[in-house]
Amino acid sequence: MSNQPQSACPSETVLSVLGVDYVHSITADGGDLYLTRFGRAFRDLLQPENWREQEWFAPNRQRLMGTSVVYRVPTKRINGRQMDLVVKWCRVGEEVPYDTVTFRKFAEAEFNGPFEEFSLLMELRSQPVRPRVRTKRPLGIYVPKERLKLWQTGRYSAKMESHQAKFRDVELDMYRQYILLYQWVDGLSAVEALAQTEPDLAKRRTTLERLTLRVQDDLARCGYFVIDHKPVHFILRQRPDGSLLRDPATGELAYVLVDFELLNRTTEHQQEVQSARRA
Repeated sequence: MSNQPQSACPSETVLSVLGVDYVHSITADGGDLYLTRFGRAFRDLLQPENWREQEWFAPNRQRLMGTSVVYRVPTKRINGRQMDLVVKWCRVGEEVPYDTVTFRKFAEAEFNGPFEEFSLLMELRSQPVRPRVRTKRPLGIYVPKERLKLWQTGRYSAKMESHQAKFRDVELDMYRQYILLYQWVDGLSAVEALAQTEPDLAKRRTTLERLTLRVQDDLARCGYFVIDHKPVHFILRQRPDGSLLRDPATGELAYVLVDFELLNRTTEHQQEVQSARRA
């Protein structure tokens, strides 16, 4: 536990979990809100009554592609400000759905816990490797007050216990939901963007394969990999003329990575991290 910075309110507590500093507060509905350094500037917008209130959330949400429960939702306008969020229910403790190839390679794969996901992402964002991997910003973790039945969570006790053992700074509750809040990134998934800009199906497939391999290589150079690696997780942006934005340094398509629930360190980088911690 560290001293409160000037940006913390009297009702807030500052703590560090897995190397990430959070400002923690109890929300008006009795839940817990953990804000990262990116989220603190938007603490008013990120209060659950300003995006999760059912009368607001249901009509304004947009379900995003993928197997997880994830939405794009705007916040209410507060003091002249508003922002779009990516609201994602963490699947920690649940079974990872496999295809045959993934199962053979990663039979022990598990979804990251909420604090693990933010920790790994912050590590990735801080790597000095160039060109760096661009990602959406992690703003905060909201934990509703309500406790569910075990069957409602879809979790397995043994899986949750392995995550609970990794840190003691905060309790990882078997029966509560963990909702990850990210800042929305404008653009289209690589699949959607190329469908609009490349009419030739064969060329489109080649470009997607090349982009996927490049993202894998970029992550590997930073010391990370993503098990569930799909082009829908790469966001591309269009220029005003309709062409896709490219990295001026490399001439390659500029992308933003947006899915991290199966982000992991490579074996080599994991050993480096463990050595550094022991030192």
